[in-house]
Amino acid sequence: MKPIRLEIDGINSYSKKQLIDFEELTSRGLFGIFGNTGSGKSTILDAITLALYGNIARSSKDFINSNSQKALVDFEFELGMGQSRRYYKITRRFKKKESKDKFSSVSDSVRLMVKDSSGEYQVIADKVGEVNTSIKSILGLEEGDFLKSVVLPQGKFSEFLSLGGKDRRNMLERIFGLEEYGSSLSIKLAREKKDLDSKITSIEAIMTQHENISKEVLSELREELKELINKKDSSQKSFELLKKQVQDLKELESDLISLNKLEETARTLMERDSYIGGLEEKVEISMSVTSIMPDLLEYRSTKRDIDRARKELAKNKDLIADLESGQKSIASKLEDLIKDLDTINAKISKTESIKTMDSGQLNRLNDDLNNKKLILQKNIQEQKSLNETLDELKSIGQKIVYTKDAIKQDKARLELEETRLREFEDLNRESKLRTMAEDLKKEWLDSIHEGKCECPLCGSEVKSPSQIRIDHDMSQEESYYQENLEKKKKQCDDLGHLISKNTGLLESYSSRKEKLESTLENLSKDLMDLDIEGYQKEIYELEVYIKDQRNIIEGKNRAYMDLMKEKSQVDKIISDYKLESTRIVTDINFKYQQNQDYDKLIVEKTDQMDILYSGLNLRIGKLGLEVLIGDPDQVDITELKREYTDLDKIRAVKLEIEDHKTKKTQLDLKIGELRIKIGENKLDKEYLIEKEAEYNKVQDELETLKEKETGLSIKIKDTEERLVLVNQLKKDLKVYSLKMDDVKDLEKLLKGNKFVEYLSQIYLKNIVLDASQRLDWITSGRYAIEINSDYMFVIRDNFNGGMRRSSDTLSGGETFLVSLALALALSSQIQLKGSAPLEFFFLDEGFGSLDSELLDTVMTSLEKLHSNNLSVGIISHVEELKSRVPMKLVVSLDEKDASSKCRIELS
Repeated sequence: MKPIRLEIDGINSYSKKQLIDFEELTSRGLFGIFGNTGSGKSTILDAITLALYGNIARSSKDFINSNSQKALVDFEFELGMGQSRRYYKITRRFKKKESKDKFSSVSDSVRLMVKDSSGEYQVIADKVGEVNTSIKSILGLEEGDFLKSVVLPQGKFSEFLSLGGKDRRNMLERIFGLEEYGSSLSIKLAREKKDLDSKITSIEAIMTQHENISKEVLSELREELKELINKKDSSQKSFELLKKQVQDLKELESDLISLNKLEETARTLMERDSYIGGLEEKVEISMSVTSIMPDLLEYRSTKRDIDRARKELAKNKDLIADLESGQKSIASKLEDLIKDLDTINAKISKTESIKTMDSGQLNRLNDDLNNKKLILQKNIQEQKSLNETLDELKSIGQKIVYTKDAIKQDKARLELEETRLREFEDLNRESKLRTMAEDLKKEWLDSIHEGKCECPLCGSEVKSPSQIRIDHDMSQEESYYQENLEKKKKQCDDLGHLISKNTGLLESYSSRKEKLESTLENLSKDLMDLDIEGYQKEIYELEVYIKDQRNIIEGKNRAYMDLMKEKSQVDKIISDYKLESTRIVTDINFKYQQNQDYDKLIVEKTDQMDILYSGLNLRIGKLGLEVLIGDPDQVDITELKREYTDLDKIRAVKLEIEDHKTKKTQLDLKIGELRIKIGENKLDKEYLIEKEAEYNKVQDELETLKEKETGLSIKIKDTEERLVLVNQLKKDLKVYSLKMDDVKDLEKLLKGNKFVEYLSQIYLKNIVLDASQRLDWITSGRYAIEINSDYMFVIRDNFNGGMRRSSDTLSGGETFLVSLALALALSSQIQLKGSAPLEFFFLDEGFGSLDSELLDTVMTSLEKLHSNNLSVGIISHVEELKSRVPMKLVVSLDEKDASSKCRIELS
């Protein structure tokens, strides 16, 4: 098995979700899990175990983080070799359960999946029991064996190497479950011996209880039973004959008694014949009444319809009178309202005419006001334009004055600068002469030699070049004059340009001034004719007049609206009265039509009632119901229906009549049958008593013989069963005695755990062979492991002539290497129980106690140990190991989130 991916959430110190990519972590073969004590390193192994088996190694049920209510572990791994290699994924969710102020973790959901050929995971189990069984089947290992195979725990490396014979045997017994061949087998054997002894004792005790059981006794009992059966058969024949005779006599006696009872019942029924006749007469009357009842009901209904129509007719006549009176009142009111409406309409027409005139006058006043405002606005704008022209004229005058002054000043400056320019040109010529003299001096100085100097002019000796003083100020003055000469020329050019520019501006300002003076002269003439204050006063007065007119018009509008409102109300009242008048006319017409219908209905119903009355009297006489019904107008139909047309009562009477007739018929048949059966036979009581006594005597004798037969049969059956039991007990006693002999032989063999020691030696030899091969490979062929005649570990040093040393003479590094090889061999032997190899394991060893040299030895061996099919993980907090491990999973506790966090680092 090779891990691929592990996700932890809410387990122990992992309150936040963490994802560990084992494909990346195991990519270099050797990897480490590093972190401080309590950071959550061991929880990673717990999470793998929890995912696979639903438990953690420490058997704790309270593994959900205190800040979480649920926990999740998701583990992906691959398993198998070659074509049979499969990818699996198992997900388990847990939730907290509170019980008696304590919390425990219970399964919430579980799912085991396998990746199919398309690369998608398919669910193969989703119940806890099914998943646990599937995992054990896939891995082939129980939880304990898996932990022993995957984790080489702290402090256990060298334990196996240093143990003595008995302690090592006990350790192998625990690891490989040899208890079933040692102490467990001895306990089972003792239990088996005790069980066999108990069975033998029990069998012997039972056999003493059946000492008188034999085949001879069984034969005697069978012969006795045969004689008893013959005697019983003879008695049975006599019993059957007497039984028939007694039964015939008793049957005759019973038939005579039954005949007397039936004849008595027949007499009772005959006494009810007159009563039944009355019921039959009542049924006939009920049938007649029922047949005539529809006509009677129709006659009564027709009569009620005529009475109802006459009442409605009288009621409608009164209602028509009231409606006609109301109609006259509404017509009078409607006439008055129409007159009022005409008056209102005349007022409205007059008001609308006045309103139109006022609106026209107001519009003309508004137009006049707007025209005056426009003229005033135009005059104000012209006055503003005049003021702006005056301001611009003043500004241009100032600019002309300023520009003339500037031109004058610039010309003066130009004349000054030209004078200075001529002076600088004279100075510049002097500077050039000085420069020529300076060049001569330099040439002379270059010809001077150390210790002897001659003047080029006079030829006299110069004591030292240092005594000659060169006037550098002349050169500097020349540079100064040259520079200022250029500046002055430029200043003169700039002043000339500025004078030309200002002259152009002066001409432009003069031209603009002439135009503005002409415009100002025209504007002044126009403004002299304007009276702005008069216009403003006239506009104000017009606005006041317009406001007054608007108030008057608004008053007239309100009066107009009141008239329109009053007209609307009158229109509504007139409309309502017209609607009411129309409704009354409609109702009057409807009532007249109803009265005509009622008159017609009364005539039709009266004719119908007369016909029904004649028919009823005719049928009453024909059915003979004159006394019962009498006058159709006076008879109480409700009482008649209750008494003669109640179907339930009629049905019950008919049933009573039918039942009486049926009983009489059946009774007559039974009496006839019994009389035929009895015939001329007579019953002799004394003869019956005599035969009964003889019958009872034979019956008692037969019962006695049957009881004896039953008892003897039971005894024979019991003897047969006991004989079978005795034979079986003898066989069982022989089998158990042989087993007891075997148990005693095994007891001798297992004494002192000899069998376990024998099995331990076999396992030890396999482990030593495997461990020696691993140690040979780790140490490049130097060391091998052997066991001596006392089955103690011996280390063979092949680089020293094959010298053998006991394990207690090994150095720290050698002890670690040998212990590691043995631990790996142990793990490999345990994995043989599984269905596929485990391709990784963890070393949870205390590396902190190793010195640097030993640590280097350990790491070198571990680096050689891993391969493509085996990844080795180190769990430690030793910092020195980090640099030697190519891939690291660093586990730390984040105090802010109160959760363990993981990250992968490369060296």
